Amino acid sequence: MRSHVNSRWFLYRKYIDNTLHMLMPSTFIPLYSMVTFTRIRYHKVVLQWKWQNRVINAGLVTFGCIMTCWGTYLLIKYFPQIIKNETFTQLAFHFSTMRFQSPRNFKNFL
Repeated sequence: MRSHVNSRWFLYRKYIDNTLHMLMPSTFIPLYSMVTFTRIRYHKVVLQWKWQNRVINAGLVTFGCIMTCWGTYLLIKYFPQIIKNETFTQLAFHFSTMRFQSPRNFKNFL
């Protein structure tokens, strides 16, 4: 357990749990808080935690699918404009030398 506390995924999930707890304090309670600071029975804590995990995971999957669809839409909409008159070697050179720090860099690509 100690080795996973500093992982980015654990810190991200902790951030999500705390944010949801701040928005909906009676619905989402972090596991540590449920076990330590409430009088909820442990078997109910486990059931509540499993439900919270399912809801959070479904939300993350939904968000990931929406972002993937949005990225695909943007790629289909704007990529043909970028590659109008470029050959494959010119495109490979541009992509290998560019650093995509912001969407504004695509304007320099043309």
